[in-house]
Amino acid sequence: MRGWLFVGLLIPAPAWALELCGNAFDDDGDSLADCADPECGLDPLCCGAAADFNGDGWCGPIDVCPLRNDPGQADTDLDGTGDACDVCPGPADGLSLFTPVAQIVARPNSYAGDLHLADLDDDGDLDLAYSLSNDDLIAWVENLGAGGFGAEVAIATGADEVSAFTLADLDGDGDADLVAAESRGDAVSWFERVGPGQFGPRQVVAAALDGANDVVAADLDGDGDSDLVVSVGDDDRFAWVENLGGGTFGQAQDLGSATIPSHVEAGDLDGDGDVDVLTSAF
Repeated sequence: MRGWLFVGLLIPAPAWALELCGNAFDDDGDSLADCADPECGLDPLCCGAAADFNGDGWCGPIDVCPLRNDPGQADTDLDGTGDACDVCPGPADGLSLFTPVAQIVARPNSYAGDLHLADLDDDGDLDLAYSLSNDDLIAWVENLGAGGFGAEVAIATGADEVSAFTLADLDGDGDADLVAAESRGDAVSWFERVGPGQFGPRQVVAAALDGANDVVAADLDGDGDSDLVVSVGDDDRFAWVENLGGGTFGQAQDLGSATIPSHVEAGDLDGDGDVDVLTSAF
């Protein structure tokens, strides 16, 4: 029986061949055509407006790691986010880019002094609390899920130019109360949380704090409750106020001096088990 034997010869493109971008053909024989070929990464015929911003040879629409120079384009979990950018190993949970347009949650054209996230209505998600200094207002908006927020609900009005506030359990009842630094009112005041999304009236913690511009809560005396540390900008000092329990507080006591302190933080910086205080100043 007679048969025929066909021998095919695959001739690769010569080494000097270059990829010609924009013709949908693998010109250089490397199995990568046009934009998929790193040689085309900067060619405007290939990329157009979607340029190779990170300079790794891969155009924006097909670059699996657009934020880093990643010529290898490895994507081990095949979730569309390259290993060089993927912060999680599982599929479909890697890098998520922010939306290009910011969503206005509340009060455009007002001077926002401070903001914090906390579950204020006990429904398991993080709501948003904020201060509007020029309006002498502290308010919160409910997180409705999927990026939506409810209407503004006032926590306090009449607090005199709140430059900063924090949320902490000040009365030991297990929920987050609010304490504010009033830079024009020269005081620190607190608002007891009395129910889901509800706060009581303003109560002055300490007065005569000239230009109080920041406040944090921390257990400075090791008795298990949250004391307060205050930056007193116009007096060039920072002070602390002892929490005596049950929503009562001691007198403000100086911790140190600094030239126009503007911010305070508290935490164990040296690992010795107690709370240290850090301040920034002009």
